[in-house]
Amino acid sequence: LIWIEGQLPSEHVLLVNLLRESAATSAEATKFDNAVERYQQLAQTYSERITKESNRLDLYEGRSQALIAQADMYQRTGNLQSAQNAYLAACEDIRIAETLQTADAYLLEQEIHTQTQLALLQYQTTEADSAIEKIDGSIQQLRQLISTHGAT
Repeated sequence: LIWIEGQLPSEHVLLVNLLRESAATSAEATKFDNAVERYQQLAQTYSERITKESNRLDLYEGRSQALIAQADMYQRTGNLQSAQNAYLAACEDIRIAETLQTADAYLLEQEIHTQTQLALLQYQTTEADSAIEKIDGSIQQLRQLISTHGAT
């Protein structure tokens, strides 16, 4: 279930929706390993499209959401290093999306959430000083976001 060469845009949308629903269903059934695999396939599907259309904001947003969900599942399985790697990859996609378009409140909120989750993981994996710096930065970003866009 990955991107197929020559696939029509409507087929890509269908595949993305199927993978997202399959992953969410697996997570709800506490089949976290299966959910991790589906979110990986979803991220890979977006990656295949990004190689062909690297200027599309929606593809980076979609991949970052898949990576965040995958990181959440990794945390539930206790695989903290993989969770940290997925959060880092999601942060990179969010940064790229911000360069493609002026960052809106949603993207900024996603970045803050992802940075906070990454900091909490670092704290759990004995990187306490780095984690505290990231959390302080997230708090400052959140305060700025609220003052600029209001509370969500």
